[in-house]
Amino acid sequence: MAGDYLGSLFALAYASLLPVIIITQVGATKSAHFYIVWIIATSLQLVPLQMVTSLVVETAAEPAAFRRQARHLVIQMARILGPVGIVLLLGADWILQVFGRGYAEDGSGLLRLLVISLVPDAVVVLYFGYARVRARVRGILVGQAVLATSILGLSGLLLPGLGLTGVGIAYLASQAGLALVLLVTAVRPML
Repeated sequence: MAGDYLGSLFALAYASLLPVIIITQVGATKSAHFYIVWIIATSLQLVPLQMVTSLVVETAAEPAAFRRQARHLVIQMARILGPVGIVLLLGADWILQVFGRGYAEDGSGLLRLLVISLVPDAVVVLYFGYARVRARVRGILVGQAVLATSILGLSGLLLPGLGLTGVGIAYLASQAGLALVLLVTAVRPML
């Protein structure tokens, strides 16, 4: 439990510190533009997280069932997030216009990148669920530490030059990099 808790602290770090980095580097207006998009994206990230949590509970007593149920879960995730993701990708400008023109101008690219990052995020969350069932806490701890370090570090580097889109690039690159490593080493063989 201690390792899993520490991993959760890393996740909390990048979720909570990213808005702080943004407000200190680009000011309150751009931070507001970021935060609306961040709320939308993190709300969508709860779907795979909660689905995988349910999978962990269902398979904790019977770890051998994880593989079969995980395949079904991936299909269900795609059914839920696919249509929502397509709407957000195609309609980011119009959706953010509801909050004002500045939100659409500053946030639409970021929203698209964060929506795309839902795919690698789902892979990472699925691995974390697998690691919990198999009591491989080190994988969770290392994965969350890598995400926190890369998301916060790359965001700090890219934000001044690319604005909020740089944060989206940092987030997508971090999630995709870890997901790729996990796909090759753990997730593909697991499924």
